[in-house]
Amino acid sequence: MISSSDRPAPRGLAVASLLIAALVAGCAESDPPAGPRPLPTGALAVGLAASSLAAGLGDTLSLRIVADPGEGERLAAVQGTLRFDAHRLRYLGQPLAGTAFVLVNPAAAEQGTLRVASLRLAGLSRETADLRFVVLSPAWETNLRYDLDEAVTPDVRALHGARRLPLVESPFPNAAGAVSLLTLKDWWRYFGLTERAYRNVPGAGTVFGDITLNGFIDVLDASGAANLAVGNRQLITEANRDYVIAGDVAPANLPGLGEATDLIPPGRNPDGSYSISVLDAVSINNQAVGNAQPVAGQPIPGRQPRPFRVTLSGTINASRTLSRDTIYELQGNVLVGQAATLIIQPGTVLEGQSASRGALVVVRAGNIDWRGTRLEPIIFTCTGTVKTPGCWGGVALNGLALLNNRDPGTTGFCPEKFAIGSSEVYGGCLVEDTTGVMSYVRIEYAGMAAGASGPVAGLALNGVGSGTVVDHVQVHGSLGDGVLVAGGNVNLRNIVLTGNLQSGLHWDFGWGGNAFGGNAQFVMIQMPQGGGDAVRGSSFAATPNAGPRSEPDIYHLTAIGAGTGGGSGRGLVFENGSGGIVRDAIFSNFPGAGFDVQGTESCNQFSGGTAFLDHSIFFAGTPDYATDADCIDESAYAGAPALFNRITDPGLVAAMNTLTPDLRPTAGSAATTGFVTPPSNLFFDLTPTFLGITEPVNGTGTNIPWYAGWTRGWIGVTP
Repeated sequence: MISSSDRPAPRGLAVASLLIAALVAGCAESDPPAGPRPLPTGALAVGLAASSLAAGLGDTLSLRIVADPGEGERLAAVQGTLRFDAHRLRYLGQPLAGTAFVLVNPAAAEQGTLRVASLRLAGLSRETADLRFVVLSPAWETNLRYDLDEAVTPDVRALHGARRLPLVESPFPNAAGAVSLLTLKDWWRYFGLTERAYRNVPGAGTVFGDITLNGFIDVLDASGAANLAVGNRQLITEANRDYVIAGDVAPANLPGLGEATDLIPPGRNPDGSYSISVLDAVSINNQAVGNAQPVAGQPIPGRQPRPFRVTLSGTINASRTLSRDTIYELQGNVLVGQAATLIIQPGTVLEGQSASRGALVVVRAGNIDWRGTRLEPIIFTCTGTVKTPGCWGGVALNGLALLNNRDPGTTGFCPEKFAIGSSEVYGGCLVEDTTGVMSYVRIEYAGMAAGASGPVAGLALNGVGSGTVVDHVQVHGSLGDGVLVAGGNVNLRNIVLTGNLQSGLHWDFGWGGNAFGGNAQFVMIQMPQGGGDAVRGSSFAATPNAGPRSEPDIYHLTAIGAGTGGGSGRGLVFENGSGGIVRDAIFSNFPGAGFDVQGTESCNQFSGGTAFLDHSIFFAGTPDYATDADCIDESAYAGAPALFNRITDPGLVAAMNTLTPDLRPTAGSAATTGFVTPPSNLFFDLTPTFLGITEPVNGTGTNIPWYAGWTRGWIGVTP
């Protein structure tokens, strides 16, 4: 969905937008200061004023939030939390009056908490918000306080510290009158603003600040950001908004707008995180009324049309760079030859031809340098406007790392195999082999059938060594597996596997079977209806005890099934001798068993204490632990108290939403407890204090998870 106001949407700022924004923000009263300057230390003071300190049982009380920036200063936005004793005061609402947006999140009012943001670019009055209560008992001022989150000046300076003012009495002449629980749309109507919705792909903003995706910046965007900042709207799941990229404009972090060479892009906080606050709202509001901003109003890198098209075929035998201004069409198997390096610029699009079964294959000793960014991921897809699973071949990296079996006809000293879908050979003795770097890459709708062998994986990592970097990669809508790891020792980090019709993550032939590599952390999987198993681990079907055995170490995985009626796909499956370690994981809503071990050789790994599943959550599986009579009792194993597995709701925000999924745990949910720290082996991030792929929501739900903004979702039975 895409939103628009009922006014025309020209390329630049519309005159109507300027007039309305100026009216609402009061910009005509006085312009913001010409340049940022620091406030005097300790100048800002915050507190509360009450209409009557003698208010008694049954009286209506007006509490106003006071924010005093000091002499000669103004504030354009204030955000914070009002805390009160809910047994002594009951929140009634607020009047629809004044010249500022006053946005209140009453979700926790019964627990005595209100999150409040006020926004007015021309400057807020000293009393920034008027909130009404009914007195339930005496001593209502007990435990009453206001905590500042952030204040912002009209010239977009953020303030986080403030002196606390004492509660004072301040009679309010307009204390009577209608009050209610207002929404953002109530304020839009009050200020004469309207909106109309259109269909659109989520996250499709092209201009910083254009949250509503209507093509220009207006006060709808600014007030929408403030409304999100207090937690009234969902950060991710609104398909007709782009808060994550378009709305995250502050801090500006100049110079740069998030290009590939911009080491600290817009919106990145000093601790490396991304979030939305009233600082973003004020910057967007400035742009809306014509006060040019360094980020808001600027084109988002990588989201403009690509004017050129080039066909690639055969073998790339010399190093080559592919440019972001060109769409590259893959004709048949395009090979990256030995000693050649294929460099792909951020934002580049490559399309595989359906008729020729286009695919990109990196041969052994070939190299890649594919470094997309959060704003400009590299995209692999197929030609044509209608794209379906299997409309092209996919991406395959063939490395020189160790396997546990060989194909007839190969002659290397260490085992070698022929890659599915091509005549290339993979495998060897170099466990620390490198094929290069693949980062911020999306691979969509691959998996075209390769002869009698059936569908191939969207991304095949064949004998790839631990020197190869694979992080921030999404494989979506593959006709085969999402990612197939065939032997080798490659490490995986920040992987998103969505809508793939066979397994999400599938390994075989000895992945991670020695001391080098074979790790994965932060793996997100969403399975479609009728899809296969989310995680399927195998070692070698013909000789399950062949070495090196598949034994990857996997931490922080979230796998979501299609729910009942979605097929028979399972969550986590070990078979054909595979072992491994899975910890800090979540498996939810699988139509088949959440955890299943098949075959004596894999059963022996768990019963013998060389494979582990622990510190994980299972929920809504059919069943959560397999009940078939075989070589291991999965319920007895996984349910052992010493392993700290649980069958409980993990408390994710919107796990079953496939178009705009939100897999953050809610505050205090089961996924925020029961975790274990990964081993210190120079690969794993040791800081997470949660289960699954991403940190819990913050108090307002405005912290942006790592997968949002560069990945895509889907709707319907077929991805």
